[in-house]
Amino acid sequence: MRWTISPGLGRSDKSPGHDGTEHDPRQLDMLCIIALVIVIIGAWRYLADSTTLPPTTTSYIVPSQSVHW
Repeated sequence: MRWTISPGLGRSDKSPGHDGTEHDPRQLDMLCIIALVIVIIGAWRYLADSTTLPPTTTSYIVPSQSVHW
């Protein structure tokens, strides 16, 4: 199970060939969860702000205009 506490994670002695770059998988999970929450909140705020803005007048085509192809 990924979230169980293994006795090997808290050891201070280094094994031969161990470079110290092994991370606790729970820390990586929490980092991913926090990043995902930030992305969701950012997208929600962006979409909420973009829908409340009034449309610009340059995006409309006046019916009297003619398009020549």
